[in-house]
Amino acid sequence: MRSGFGYWGRIHPLKKKGYKNLHYLKADGLTGKDGESTVDGEHFTDLGFYRFAEGISPMVKKLMKRAER
Repeated sequence: MRSGFGYWGRIHPLKKKGYKNLHYLKADGLTGKDGESTVDGEHFTDLGFYRFAEGISPMVKKLMKRAER
């Protein structure tokens, strides 16, 4: 097993312990490539938060529907 951050470092060990409803959403490219989404390459601007929310909302909606069952 790989160690560190991301799925293998954080979520996989918890799932092995029996935790359910843990999901890993890849965030690659969610905020665009024009540099306008962050103030310093790391911290989101209002546009960055908007793009991030738009990017993850389809998966969040899917997970919420699954949880209603």
